[in-house]
Amino acid sequence: CIQRSHRASTMADHLQVQQQQQQLELPPGYRFHPTDEEIITSYLAPKILNPAFDATAIGEVDVNKNEPWELPKKAKMGENEWYFYCQKDRKYPTGIRTNQATKAGYWKTTGKDKEIVNPHCTSMLIGMKKTLVFYKGRAPSGEKTNWVMHEYRLEIGKQSTTGLPTAITNAASINASSKEYVVCRIFHKNTGSGLSSMVSHEDVGTRPGNNDQGNGSGTTTHKISSMSMGTDGAC
Repeated sequence: CIQRSHRASTMADHLQVQQQQQQLELPPGYRFHPTDEEIITSYLAPKILNPAFDATAIGEVDVNKNEPWELPKKAKMGENEWYFYCQKDRKYPTGIRTNQATKAGYWKTTGKDKEIVNPHCTSMLIGMKKTLVFYKGRAPSGEKTNWVMHEYRLEIGKQSTTGLPTAITNAASINASSKEYVVCRIFHKNTGSGLSSMVSHEDVGTRPGNNDQGNGSGTTTHKISSMSMGTDGAC
């Protein structure tokens, strides 16, 4: 009975996502799958400059007040991956470490951060991409799950800002505060496929899996606000 109830719940979540997409009048086969650079320039920078900025495909949540399996139903759209704006609290007032714990577990950084550069000049840094994995329990003895987060933050480093779009440099100066806006991409690396393969959140899975690639074939990028690099972005 419990399994049947959970299956009905996941089906309801799936239908809710479909209804939300229909309300947005999106074309059949539409997928929101922006590149790393597009996330920084077209979605994160505008949000930092204007907190009221609203992107059709990106919701806003506090990831530390939600377990990863609760996030899909709070997303504006998406079946295999979900995007959110998040404001990060500093764990220590004078430090750069941030609080990544939830009630059920914690997000742990894995690997090195990836640099995101201006496509018109590969030596010009505009952001960083951090990969985190969710662990159930408390550090350092938590149980690793298949929930993954890509966290995108705007960063221009110590380089000269000459050649960078004004919007990027202005946003970077605003973001250097006690709280910073980031964009989080959440997905679950599930080995199954289809709704029937979804397991309960007790096993840390609620959605079909998705690979961890930057650009999927047959996908479409949808820009709500375009901040083209243009001539300002040239080296």
